[in-house]
Amino acid sequence: MRSKGVCNQVLAGLQLGALLGAGLTLGVGLTLGGCAKSEGLGAELILRAVKVVSDPDRDGRLAPGERADLQVTVVNIGTDSGSGSTCTVTSLTSGVALDETRDADLYFGYCNVDAACDDKVTVVVDASVAPGTVAEFACAADPKVADQAADGLRFSVTIGEPDVVLAIEDLKVLDDADRDGVLNPGESARIAVTLRNVGTSDLTPSRCVVGTGSPGVVVQTASETLEYRHCEAGDTCGTGEFRINLSPEVRAGTDVDFRCALVDAAERTWPISLKFRVEAPAARPRLTTVVVDDDDRDGQLNPGEGGRLQVGLRNIGVAALPSSSCTVTSEVAWLTVQTAVDTLDYSYCAADADCRTASFRVRADAEAPPGGSTTLTCALEDDRGLRYEVLIPLTLGQ
Repeated sequence: MRSKGVCNQVLAGLQLGALLGAGLTLGVGLTLGGCAKSEGLGAELILRAVKVVSDPDRDGRLAPGERADLQVTVVNIGTDSGSGSTCTVTSLTSGVALDETRDADLYFGYCNVDAACDDKVTVVVDASVAPGTVAEFACAADPKVADQAADGLRFSVTIGEPDVVLAIEDLKVLDDADRDGVLNPGESARIAVTLRNVGTSDLTPSRCVVGTGSPGVVVQTASETLEYRHCEAGDTCGTGEFRINLSPEVRAGTDVDFRCALVDAAERTWPISLKFRVEAPAARPRLTTVVVDDDDRDGQLNPGEGGRLQVGLRNIGVAALPSSSCTVTSEVAWLTVQTAVDTLDYSYCAADADCRTASFRVRADAEAPPGGSTTLTCALEDDRGLRYEVLIPLTLGQ
């Protein structure tokens, strides 16, 4: 077996590696019972690093009020992989506890010689614990292994300051030419950005100026600033908006990037980045009119009556709508679409233009509820195989 001196040299090398930035975790104290070999386990383990993972704000720090996993990594400097190394973690610091709903054991399994192995435990920090507190932990040897080092595994983590961490909660394209919420070449649009503070500290009122490096994209100067109100930890911070112009030369499939450095009154900064995909121009058929030509010519379908519904569409898109058709269906038992005349057919319809009217026939049962309302559906499909949903509302007379 390797001597204790060799073990100490390895440990010193690991600590020096951390100081030199060799991929090890800084600010974490790690010891293991003098590195004595555990004859009962076969493996001889020393600590390499402790990493905070799965913390609420994903900043890799353990802050007051947080619940997070500690990932403990060890290195086997012995000559045997052993038969599985286990210890039970306890907290030595007031206000810092192991999560009672989770397993408190670290199990390193069959850790090969010279290999790094890791496992995780979940800890909870009380909100009253002061930042800068060193939270200490001990991992007692498995009582079934009598020969393991008496003092087991020890490590510590420094509790960090609460911090603001921002996430994009919602991102919308508004007021684009065809109102479809998608950026097309040549369009102008308004971009709405909603932020949420997922950190552990409040965000004070902040603002940033939006810019872009994408060719053919311009952020309008008069509306380039995003502003957000005071935002407590866990809350939505509001919505900021800016306007953009896209050149017609921007090709479909291009990713457009925007950047923004949010700054608060204390001049703390949080970078924000946004990305959109420019899509090919598309047709956007929308319902404009539904005219009822019923049996008694009063313009209203009544219970027990049949009639023809004339449906007008308008293409509000920036591309033409090719010839298209759909079959109308009813989801209520009291209204029947007559199968012989249940299809709407539309010929070519230019962009930003009214399409011609198409019609179909229906009949309401005599038992239909007076004043009853329903929505008929129609999956309009053009000759390229593209589909557009058309919803046709109908309300019966009394």
